[in-house]
Amino acid sequence: MEQTGVDPTKTQPPAAQNQAPKQGGVVRGGAKGAALGALGGAIAGNAGKGAKIGAGVGAAGGLMRRRQGEQKQAQAQSQAAQAQQSQLQGYNKAKNVCLKGRGYTVE
Repeated sequence: MEQTGVDPTKTQPPAAQNQAPKQGGVVRGGAKGAALGALGGAIAGNAGKGAKIGAGVGAAGGLMRRRQGEQKQAQAQSQAAQAQQSQLQGYNKAKNVCLKGRGYTVE
């Protein structure tokens, strides 16, 4: 443990980030899009139609941002799991070398 820095009795599975993904991205995006669409539609003479189009575009943007956030979180968890696995492999290798050096048979 002193040389590897790993204590196998205290390893834990990679902690999932306690942050819940932000909810309401689609709704917020839709609301923002509707507001901007209504403004643009009012200038063109049809605020209702502009609001509908803006809401759809904004909701799609909010959905894409949420999915990207979920993908980034999954990637971070995967990297943490790989790092932990690598540390444990290093620890086990060092332990086996030590035991062999003391005359033990290690499989």
